[in-house]
Amino acid sequence: MTVSTYPPCPILMVDDEPQTLIGYEMALRSANLNHIIRCQESRNVMGILSSQEIEVMMLDLTMPQLSGEEILAMIMMDYPEVPVIIITGSNDVETAVRCMKSGAFDYMIKPVEKSRLISGVRRAVELRELQRENRRLRAHVLSDTLEHPEAFSEIITDSPVMRSMFQYIESISMSPHPVLITGETGVGKELTAKAIHRLSQRQGGFVPVRVVGLEDHVLSDNLFGHTVGAFPGADEVRIGMVEKASGGTLFLDEIGEMSLALQGKLLSLLQNGEFFPLGSAVAKPSDVRIVVSTNQDHQVLQESGKFRKDLYHRLCVHHVQVPPLRERREDLLLLVDHFMEEASKKFGKQIPDLSLELFPLFEAYSFRGNVRELQSLIFDAVRNHKSGKLSMEGFQSYFHQRDPKMESELKLKKVKGKALSLLSHELRTPLAIIQGQVRLLKRKLQAQISSVDREQVFEILEKNLDRLIEIQRETDKIIRSSQESEGGFFLQELDRFWSKLEDISEISPGMKTQRNTLKGWITKYLSISPVSFEPISLFPFVGRILERIKERASHRDIHFQLEAATDLSVLMDPGILEEILDGLLKNAIENTPDEGMIRLLIEENEKRPNLKVQDFGIGITEENLRYIFDGLFPTQETDLYMSKNPFDFNAGGKGLDLLRMKAYGQRFGFDLSAESRRCIYLATDRDVCPGRISRCPHCTSREDCVASGGSTFSLAFQALKESAP
Repeated sequence: MTVSTYPPCPILMVDDEPQTLIGYEMALRSANLNHIIRCQESRNVMGILSSQEIEVMMLDLTMPQLSGEEILAMIMMDYPEVPVIIITGSNDVETAVRCMKSGAFDYMIKPVEKSRLISGVRRAVELRELQRENRRLRAHVLSDTLEHPEAFSEIITDSPVMRSMFQYIESISMSPHPVLITGETGVGKELTAKAIHRLSQRQGGFVPVRVVGLEDHVLSDNLFGHTVGAFPGADEVRIGMVEKASGGTLFLDEIGEMSLALQGKLLSLLQNGEFFPLGSAVAKPSDVRIVVSTNQDHQVLQESGKFRKDLYHRLCVHHVQVPPLRERREDLLLLVDHFMEEASKKFGKQIPDLSLELFPLFEAYSFRGNVRELQSLIFDAVRNHKSGKLSMEGFQSYFHQRDPKMESELKLKKVKGKALSLLSHELRTPLAIIQGQVRLLKRKLQAQISSVDREQVFEILEKNLDRLIEIQRETDKIIRSSQESEGGFFLQELDRFWSKLEDISEISPGMKTQRNTLKGWITKYLSISPVSFEPISLFPFVGRILERIKERASHRDIHFQLEAATDLSVLMDPGILEEILDGLLKNAIENTPDEGMIRLLIEENEKRPNLKVQDFGIGITEENLRYIFDGLFPTQETDLYMSKNPFDFNAGGKGLDLLRMKAYGQRFGFDLSAESRRCIYLATDRDVCPGRISRCPHCTSREDCVASGGSTFSLAFQALKESAP
């Protein structure tokens, strides 16, 4: 049985009585705290601290040469991060208070109960682990690097979402505490567990156990083993998986299927570090790290009584959420390429060519079975492949059977894209002509109509003309963002192909020049703008944007509320995030009546930083909400907003801002969603809000308006939490 050393740095025990040190060590080793240094000479303590990192110190107060209080003062000055537990025979309150004020982590009176000693040392070790984890998390967020990318070599990805997950795994991998891995079927939870084990540097092996499909007594026997005579037919001792995994990692797949009785045994193992084989009354110690996974909603499991809450809280000390394939679509082509190569090797065939028409199909399909479904699909296609390109028919038939609406939605998407591009192109020339004619007409009519009528006519004409020009410009932005996303993919594929080419042959200088020319041409042709990802602390960033927007909308009487339970950081381009936040706030202000309220909420949801912009106003009808991100949707009649200025109530109505933000989300890896409840007093778009709460015949206060309806736009980023400085 392999036993790993824990904690990673030694526990230093300082006492001038050797028997006391031996007793402490035996107690700690019984709890798998086995990395220990004994020191009987108080004058050697500072030398030990200077030569190696110490996890926790247990310090006696009454010793010859240097007293414990003197050593404590020196440690707090030179090594304040080391928790010091004072253990003394002196039951003096003043001494205890003095030591705690000097910085001691805990104070114990001899003789110390075994459970009290172990719990105190464990708490100190957990504090050090938490400090190290926070430092690693901060370093990963700020540097955006992986220290051991080779540990994730089995997971094929180039997704920022997965990279963030890898950074989190690196930061918690050395911890001895359990890890809960959640995610849909087929996302790669076992591969994630293997990566955690590789990074943990534990000496034992990786032992996977699939919980689903096993009878309770069979699973219990598999996990804990049995003694001779434990049940009829038990003629020899069986070593269970828990014992085999000691010193390593035990991976329990689909933990949600485990019975309540077995959950109790697992909880005992986590709490006490020991287990009972079937038929045995003697506990066996186990130094095993538990990693579990489930594809079920753990909250639903707990509420239904199928999963113990105390066990869940033990398991979710570290929680890794593996994203579904539909949230990392940039990995689709990488995975297809990888599985094509694997399948060709397995079936002894040449790698077939793929039709370019296949990629839109892959992009449109939801892949509910995730990576596993994609792998099965590619392997099946390669196995049945004869020659030439892979047949489209098999893929089309497969997708149609599982998602009959996909084909029509794909066609509609193409039509929308073409229509949008055509709209942008066709608007340019007539807009330029109209603009010129309006200016000419303005000069000719200067002397023919009254100044009041003339100014009113031209104000309406120019505002609507400006609005059309803005539509054309925003449409161009959306198309350009889409082109940049495609261009980035082309450049990524070119670099990947080039890397493979360099692995198998020497590249001439001429070919390198051609490669660089091609990259420059793609960049220039598709207008790929530079993007600068950097860590952004959301609370101060949002606060600055909000103050600037409030100045621009100073003519409106709106109460703004910014809430943040904790400060969160995201990796984003500041310019892009500012543009998105500008648009969402402008949209909220234009849909909120005067004397109303807008709330901005920064929170963490399933390890993802979320930014919510909530307006409590007229809301959006259920029908319009379905098309909110399509662009050019009719939320208001033109005559309601044709004379409005930006930030006025009921201004807006194009929807292109939201469409552009959705395009940004696809490019920069965040999700934008909307929820809304139409004001209960305004059933349709034809019903008009007076624009001020005090003029409303239904609401008499801000609270009434808040309760009547409103909309919430949510940004969900892929990033790690960073503690506030």
